[in-house]
Amino acid sequence: MTTKLQEGVYALMEQRSILIVDDQKDLCEMIETIFTNAGFTNLTIANTGAQALHLWSTLNPDMIILDVMLPDIDGFTILKDVRESSRIPILMLTARGEADSKFLGFENGADDYLTKPFLPKELLLRVQALMKRAYPNPNHIVHLAASTVDLDCAKVQCGNKTFTLTSKELLLFKKLYENVGRIVTTGSLCQTICGDYYWEGYESTLVTHIRHLRQKIEASPSTPQSLITTKGIGYRLYLKGEKHDTNSKFFSQVYSLYASHSCPFSIGKCSLNMSFFIDILFRRSFQITVSNRKIFFIN
Repeated sequence: MTTKLQEGVYALMEQRSILIVDDQKDLCEMIETIFTNAGFTNLTIANTGAQALHLWSTLNPDMIILDVMLPDIDGFTILKDVRESSRIPILMLTARGEADSKFLGFENGADDYLTKPFLPKELLLRVQALMKRAYPNPNHIVHLAASTVDLDCAKVQCGNKTFTLTSKELLLFKKLYENVGRIVTTGSLCQTICGDYYWEGYESTLVTHIRHLRQKIEASPSTPQSLITTKGIGYRLYLKGEKHDTNSKFFSQVYSLYASHSCPFSIGKCSLNMSFFIDILFRRSFQITVSNRKIFFIN
């Protein structure tokens, strides 16, 4: 996920327009699917260099994903034309892995280079990194369902009310925001506010801080829309317009299964503490299934 201290990092990023230029229509459709699934909504495809130059001049996109080998005008020529008047991020795609080809792209102003075939996630992460560098958010304003949070001055605007976050609340919110859309474990949040690796015993203090934070950022703290509890595991922050992940219910069920037995889960022959298991889980991209208190990882 990536750390994301920008204005609704992905909320703003997903509004950016991307021009995808490649003569392989199947590849263009695949790239379009990758970014559509990631929440991007402003995508345009060009299959020739002429189309790319026309769309560039008429649409003024925020970023270009540009193939080197095109049937009419090569990508390097398009890159030079764009660089005459713009510094928008450009990621070059090529089937050639030669160093000279990459050097030529960088010399002409390419921001990054990706050789085909590539992993979908790698393309997405590279584009997100380029976007964040090209379009930073200087104000650090976070947009939630019922409020906006200014991280620089620790202020919350919820309806017609303005609140100031305490130092602990600000630490908690930043930790959740850095992991926006993902579960942050109770242990991790306790360490954030206590600075103590041995956080056991601080859970009740954390619950109090979470309650006070919800009172400031939620329209109805008893039915939160932005700061969601995953029972027995931790909390997850959602930005404005984001859908809640149904996996939260699943992980709550995993925890309930764990808590109903005196022995810990095991991975293979190795037993492990539930908090440690959850911390591992949310640092990796695995799907899991549970059977007889054993965790099976599925790539």
